Amino acid sequence: MIVRASEEIEFFKMAGAGNDFIVIDNRRVPIAESELPELAKMLCRRQLGIGADGLIALESSRVASVRMHYFNADGSRGELCGNGARCAARLAYMRVLAGRKMTLETDSGILRAEILENNEVRVQMPEPTGARENLEVPVGGHVMTGQFVTVGIPHVVFFIKDVNEINVAAAGRMVRNHPLFAPAGANVNFAQPVGAGIRLRTYERGVEAETLACGTGAVAAAYFAARLFGGVSPIPVAVRSGGMVTVHFARASGDALTRFELQGDARLLCRGKFTPEALLPAHPEAKA
Repeated sequence: MIVRASEEIEFFKMAGAGNDFIVIDNRRVPIAESELPELAKMLCRRQLGIGADGLIALESSRVASVRMHYFNADGSRGELCGNGARCAARLAYMRVLAGRKMTLETDSGILRAEILENNEVRVQMPEPTGARENLEVPVGGHVMTGQFVTVGIPHVVFFIKDVNEINVAAAGRMVRNHPLFAPAGANVNFAQPVGAGIRLRTYERGVEAETLACGTGAVAAAYFAARLFGGVSPIPVAVRSGGMVTVHFARASGDALTRFELQGDARLLCRGKFTPEALLPAHPEAKA
């Protein structure tokens, strides 16, 4: 069993621009890495658990200030979560695991992070790779033109006139597992250019729903805004929560885009202890 009957495990509920996470300091009462997927599935349930988009487990690292394990709400492992990385960095600083400037060991590599003022954090993002432009993607009986790139995790971005006119949940489900993005599938982003910035809505794989924000999705959308439309750094990205993140980057020789960083808030909402009852199945067997 993940948590013995006598145990109560401390957790921290955090949010980055509307993405919410359960974060645990996995050094204190270590939970085996093999058990973390099931723990994520149970704790991230909105009614029967604590409720969150994902679970973050912080551990010691031999190569960075701290190790960050990330699991989506459905228990699948996430190579990276941009908003989650900011939350992980802030908690690592609060728990004296690291100083204001630190490095995070993730499945997408070692990333720099810095704690700023007003609960904001700026974190390095992996270099975008595998860009494919102007893909014709069938969505609900018609074809939309999408852009694909991997920013730690795969993303497809559709630029549209008004993000309020798309059914993100329905369209996202159609696109998420399209053969164009096999075998891993992709997060699905709908981006609306507004002045020098972007309004963004995202359907996230692993949550299998629209979330209030997506950090790596913001980077993917900013990447194509700069690449296709001449956007300049920094690009503000307004997300569904009403909040905002900012994407910083540089233009290298040959107009290549590099050195992406994601900045935004990382809020500590509450802290507490979950008990073994948080891990009970939704419909335990009825007793006679």
